[in-house]
Amino acid sequence: MKIPTRKLLYTSNSVLLERRLKYKGQLFPKKGEKVNIFDVLGKGYKIDQLIELPLDVAGHLNVGDKLKSGDVIGGSKFLKVIGQDKGVKINFDGVVYFKDKEKVVVGSFVTESQLISGVYGKVIDVIEGKSLLINASGLVMQGIEGYGDSVFGELKTIVSISTINPKLKGKVIVYSEKVTRETLDKLISEGVIGIIVGGLTQEDYWYLIEKEMPFVMVHGFGDIAIDTALVLETSDLQNRFAYLRPGVSQVLISENIVKPSELHDFAEVKVGGAVISVAPKSFGSYGKIEEILEGGKLRVNFFDDKTKEDLMYYDFVSPLIGI
Repeated sequence: MKIPTRKLLYTSNSVLLERRLKYKGQLFPKKGEKVNIFDVLGKGYKIDQLIELPLDVAGHLNVGDKLKSGDVIGGSKFLKVIGQDKGVKINFDGVVYFKDKEKVVVGSFVTESQLISGVYGKVIDVIEGKSLLINASGLVMQGIEGYGDSVFGELKTIVSISTINPKLKGKVIVYSEKVTRETLDKLISEGVIGIIVGGLTQEDYWYLIEKEMPFVMVHGFGDIAIDTALVLETSDLQNRFAYLRPGVSQVLISENIVKPSELHDFAEVKVGGAVISVAPKSFGSYGKIEEILEGGKLRVNFFDDKTKEDLMYYDFVSPLIGI
């Protein structure tokens, strides 16, 4: 029996994203508010020294307020008059780091980092000073493996090593051809912030991890170029902004601009053969064919808890060729 080796190239979907401050600090949007792709969601502060002030002394301060060494905070107006209270003197340049109903915490101002949204969406939940949960709808390219921190940047497709140039600095790169070590070194030297490839050898996989370069593999391990269909169908995505999510092997372009797209080929399947689910809710689940039924249905025993149903139509699984 032959079935399609169906691959989801990309799909329009809603994705829940946690956007987390690099350092604890201040978040601006509130629950229920909409955010745009270039919105600054918050600022975080890397703190070296901390000082706690009672609310009755520093209650007028708010998270994010900056202080200079020598500033005097609060104090009793009555005691100041008779010279017995001069308030609390700050002996470092700092920022109000935290505030609750009891205290205000001031920390030395070492490093400030901004959190850019990177998506269009709606704030679902807020963990004060730490992170936001955003419901973002957009185009999702689902890979099979990735590693590194999530990054946000302009998307560029590169078709050969000869087209790699300094203008790619700060960009997320789709490299459509087979990858070589020379290619990776050149991309890294030009300052790209993330790489999307068809496949990587084991050696190059660990090399990118060693170099701390975020990446997503679309197809699998090996010397594999990206499907031509994917390169052609995503050509209109050039210069749009992409959110590379190696932790879940995804690329999110947060705009509803295309309908779902898929690539079909055909391969022989038999009882005992290995398959992978390409159904949206169970994408990436591996299993083994237990029985071939009438009407092109397959009974599949999946190996993880992600997929509870054991009966799948043929167009929701794809054979693992050569396994």
